[in-house]
Amino acid sequence: MLAAHLALVLVTQSPTGPTDLTNPIPTASDGFGSAVAIEGDLAVVGARDDVGSATAAYGPGTVTVFRRIAGAWSQEARLTASDGATRDAFGASVAVDRRANGRDVIVGGAPGRGSGSFDSPGSAYVFERGPGGAWFERARFDGDPTRERFGWDVAVEDGVAAIGQPDFIGTVHLVERTPSAQWTSTGAASRPATVFDGAEFGEAVAMDGPLLVVGAPGEDAQSYDSGATYVYRRGPSGSHALESRLEHPSAFVVTYHGHDVAVDVDGGVERIAVGSLDRRAFVWIRSASGWVDVEELAPFDGDDEGFGETVAVSGSRVVVGALRRLGASSSSGAAFEFVANGSGWTPRSLIVEAAAGGSTAFAASLALDGSTLLVGAPQADAPSADSGAALVYDVDRRLGKAYCVGRPGSSGATATLVPHGSVDAAADDLAFDVFGMPAGTYGYLLASGSRDQVPGLGGGFGDLCLGGPISRIISAAGNADGSGRRTFAVPSAGLPPSLSFTPGTRLAFQYWFRDADGGVPSTNTTHAVELVFE
Repeated sequence: MLAAHLALVLVTQSPTGPTDLTNPIPTASDGFGSAVAIEGDLAVVGARDDVGSATAAYGPGTVTVFRRIAGAWSQEARLTASDGATRDAFGASVAVDRRANGRDVIVGGAPGRGSGSFDSPGSAYVFERGPGGAWFERARFDGDPTRERFGWDVAVEDGVAAIGQPDFIGTVHLVERTPSAQWTSTGAASRPATVFDGAEFGEAVAMDGPLLVVGAPGEDAQSYDSGATYVYRRGPSGSHALESRLEHPSAFVVTYHGHDVAVDVDGGVERIAVGSLDRRAFVWIRSASGWVDVEELAPFDGDDEGFGETVAVSGSRVVVGALRRLGASSSSGAAFEFVANGSGWTPRSLIVEAAAGGSTAFAASLALDGSTLLVGAPQADAPSADSGAALVYDVDRRLGKAYCVGRPGSSGATATLVPHGSVDAAADDLAFDVFGMPAGTYGYLLASGSRDQVPGLGGGFGDLCLGGPISRIISAAGNADGSGRRTFAVPSAGLPPSLSFTPGTRLAFQYWFRDADGGVPSTNTTHAVELVFE
């Protein structure tokens, strides 16, 4: 077995933006961010095509480990399989368990191992962090040589790992750390009788506390490929027993319910987030009478492309990925944050990252622990084509509540307004980014003390999301750059007399810009963001 040498490398960190968990040796098509996992002070990023050097493409894959020390993320180790071969896709799936049975554990899937494609039998590797801080490969588990995609998704909790194999048969394999510190196979989770061949059982797996959740998106629950999700509970004997089958609430629609799953057990409250391929996501909560579908989530704006393909949940927070959404640029992707309130789940923030480049597949992978969100963008050109990116956000520090809608414009993108800085009135450091406008277009910021929604502002594309009176902040006017982006500060000294940044003031902001409708001059708007100053 090979040890991964401990290497602390400082990671780029911004006080107002995300932390960039840097690909150690970025080369073209690494796919850094193919999979992500986070727990406590450990973050893990898979790069399924990483070669491990800067000279070739499509290697066996790597997994990079980052640790948060005194609030800053540092690269700790770069893991490779001891017997890795070209296109094994090690890092296509990752999971982390902080202090499992006394040791930190990482599991990485290699679904291409065997023939270098996703028709391969596949493998999964278990790594542990030793007392000296180095990571060691402790075990490898192989799929049946007559079957495919072992390791497509993985999960680990308290010394037990689940390995999904969503081939035509579909199985979830369980492995466990024994008292003698050895990892051994304990068989497979019982495959429910309702799961037929072709249901892709094991496409997604997740574990937390006593729960194991398995997605079967290809199952014909009520209609063709409507999908289902299965919940298992670990009992005192250590075995996982099937508890529930969660069906899509409108199962006669082709949805692939269970394309992605996430689970969280927090203070006795058990929550499951389920993603689908029909531009929706769902939240299930365990009640005294069983699992209840409490919310159907949808994007708050008009652009839902790819919404629901990835999900993450932690406590009263759910994040849903829309990796093909027309955001900062065509197919750049976005993530939507929702928070629980007394009556349901409310959209809180929209996360896009123009710096990641064009077709980035931003939010192709998500992991959430408390307010710390880890987002993978494996197609980001950072710096080589498709070398990939992974970004960490403190979502509690993201400003404001996004609401209302933005409409796709002539560029094909939906323009997005993102505040940054702070709502500290004394700091006077509020600023905004606007993404997704036509290149070079002119626009300015609008502000109001109230909300509204008036369709087709001035006969243009966008809705007016502010109530009267509305102020135009001319000091924030200007032209987008060649990528359709503007970044500008809004100092209190440049505000109209009717506005002020004083503690307790609630203001809503929206950006207006020139656009074209079929070549005819027109206008458009972003969604709106509401801020409360402190």
